[in-house]
Amino acid sequence: MSFSIVFHGSNAAVFADGFSNLLDAPHTLTILTDTLIDPADIQRFQQADVIIGISYHASLPPVKNLKLYHVPGAGYDGIDLSALPGTSHLCNCYGHEQPIAEYVMAAILNRAIPMTHADEQLRQGQWTYWAGGSGIKHQEIAGLT
Repeated sequence: MSFSIVFHGSNAAVFADGFSNLLDAPHTLTILTDTLIDPADIQRFQQADVIIGISYHASLPPVKNLKLYHVPGAGYDGIDLSALPGTSHLCNCYGHEQPIAEYVMAAILNRAIPMTHADEQLRQGQWTYWAGGSGIKHQEIAGLT
């Protein structure tokens, strides 16, 4: 048995590279654009066993044999659950905790220290923004919300 796997949309397509190498089961892999216009693309979409994407709603062509809709991101608010066929399962990826924590910390620090300039300075061997530094005033973030 061969599985038909569709990466639907530009967001999902970024995860397609090397995906086939991870699968032992026979499969076909198709990358489709966000907008389904071409009749061949619509047919591939409708015959998918697995769709990887971030948006599914009733205005899309109905999928006949869908077994899994896989959302490669945080949240599934772009998926109309009532439009998914009863034969399918919805899977939402996880694992964003560490990257988002790093992003939040960088955003917080950037409010107090111009991080781009600090990075440029550090790459030149100068730590201009060290605590109590060389006369450059910057706001401390302790006690701020």
